[in-house]
Amino acid sequence: MLFDASGSTDRESGIGGEIVKYRWSFGDGQSAETTTPQTNHTYNGEGSVVATLSVVDKQGAASEAASATLKIVDGSGPAVAITKPFNKQKLKRLRTTTKTVTKAGKKTRVRRTGLTPITIAGTATGKSGVKGVQITVEKLGNAKPTAKSQCTWLDPRKGLIKRACVKPVLIKPALRQGTWRYNPLKKLKKGLRAGTYRVSAYGTDSAGTFGNSAPRNKVITFKLTNK
Repeated sequence: MLFDASGSTDRESGIGGEIVKYRWSFGDGQSAETTTPQTNHTYNGEGSVVATLSVVDKQGAASEAASATLKIVDGSGPAVAITKPFNKQKLKRLRTTTKTVTKAGKKTRVRRTGLTPITIAGTATGKSGVKGVQITVEKLGNAKPTAKSQCTWLDPRKGLIKRACVKPVLIKPALRQGTWRYNPLKKLKKGLRAGTYRVSAYGTDSAGTFGNSAPRNKVITFKLTNK
């Protein structure tokens, strides 16, 4: 963490006075003395600390200590895992259902073919809480992407779109009590095209840290087939 005291001044600066030392106390038992107004310090634990600073002028006079209360968090994003679909799972794009209907007193079995509901879901946990979850859904192609190439991303409003590979479309699934869920069919009447998809998951905690600290299942692929 960077500490900056460059706003400190000596009221005697007009007559030869100036600040020559900065005495830091970081609130975790560590302290430092510098001749420059900036210094870095690494905290090894989490919690609230009170950092203080006093400055010393040429004549050796020290100022009263100024203090600031800091909340130290782990700095890692939430652990976001994908539980549905499971990695490398094969799903049928279409499904056939049979329903018995009664018409004019006669029962008839009717077969209907429709889109298979696809649920992308998972869990999210974090020491600093979880404020939100974002996922990306990419339809993979045969070509290896480059810095200038375009990828096929799922846009909740437009469906599959072409967009720069370095600018993915972030989707915000519903989050409730540590679990999240997204169903592409809710807004896409035609569903997803057949192909292989890659899902990546990220999270934001209450301190604003974005990322994913899950050890596994934060990126999965699944295959959607017509048969």
